[in-house]
Amino acid sequence: MAPSRSLPRSLLSARLAFVALAILAAGAACDPNEATKPAQPEASTPPPPPPKPPAPPTAPTIVVDEASCTIDGEVVSFGAADAAGRIAAVLAGKPFVEGEVVSFDASRDTRTPKIAAVVQALKKLKAKAAVVKTAKRDSTMGQLQLAIEHPAIADCSATGMVNKDGSIAVWPASGGGAKRFTRGFAGPDMTLGSQAVQKLSSGCDSAVWLLAADDTLPWALPYDLALAAIGTEGGAMRAGVTVLLAAPPVAGRKVSE
Repeated sequence: MAPSRSLPRSLLSARLAFVALAILAAGAACDPNEATKPAQPEASTPPPPPPKPPAPPTAPTIVVDEASCTIDGEVVSFGAADAAGRIAAVLAGKPFVEGEVVSFDASRDTRTPKIAAVVQALKKLKAKAAVVKTAKRDSTMGQLQLAIEHPAIADCSATGMVNKDGSIAVWPASGGGAKRFTRGFAGPDMTLGSQAVQKLSSGCDSAVWLLAADDTLPWALPYDLALAAIGTEGGAMRAGVTVLLAAPPVAGRKVSE
């Protein structure tokens, strides 16, 4: 009978250690707790902030001086033809113009036709009225509303005009003899001129009166006359609707808008 052979003790220990590690590895792979562990949440990107609501519409900012009319930063020069048409083109489609009372700032030394051009542009766009904000003689800010939509002009409606020589002429819209008040030492006689406009208006059943000035004169002169006449600087007048004539009329003749 052949003698049995046994493995060396060191080799047997190594084999036993290998088997034990294999058993442990198999047990870890089959660990039921691993399957039930909750999945780790992935990092999420925060949602973007909601868009800002659009800014509410605002009325255009209009500034008028001798050289130009600036509308929301866009400059319309008075040096080219058809200023009223070009101003209307820039204002077209802007909010708070059609059917509205539109305000604009104007310097005292702006000549009157430039103011009339802005009013005519607003008329093209069917604005209701224009409010001209201009410094008064005492340097405080004042304003004058010029009608675009207004009642019919009556034959007896008062007309007040500052002439090229600084005199003031007052007569009814139908024509007739104009009363003339000569220039004083400090300029047109606003006191006598405005009183004459008030007196003529008081005898007429009309809410409208007409304002005009020679094309060469600054806006300050008809503006001061109007403020004095309608009562913002004392006095009172029956007609409170001021219409600025687009072109200066001839004193004593029938007036057309």
